[in-house]
Amino acid sequence: MAFAVLLVILFIGVFASVISPTDPYDLAVVDVMDSRLPPGTEGYTGMTFWLGTDGAGRDLLSAIFYGLRTSLGVGVVSGLIALCIGGAVGLIAAYFGGKTETLIMRVVDLQLSFPAI
Repeated sequence: MAFAVLLVILFIGVFASVISPTDPYDLAVVDVMDSRLPPGTEGYTGMTFWLGTDGAGRDLLSAIFYGLRTSLGVGVVSGLIALCIGGAVGLIAAYFGGKTETLIMRVVDLQLSFPAI
């Protein structure tokens, strides 16, 4: 069940521009008359805003979909950067061994000794 929810979240994040009712960054779609509408209200433009609108008249559902896409992108890029740095440090430790490996291990031990904030 959790895997299905994860797949739905990934699907929404990847295809946000296709399944989103509006583009929250497109100023031609935003209407100030639709600002601060409650959820489920039909706006002046004729659209139904399922989660309402913000102060600028942007659809909150679309903003959530586009924000999900941005967050997934940041997560993937940061994971790839960590993979590259960790892989390079691991290869250096494995290739040189000895004192280099011990120094790298102690630096990592020092880093892990501090609690996460």
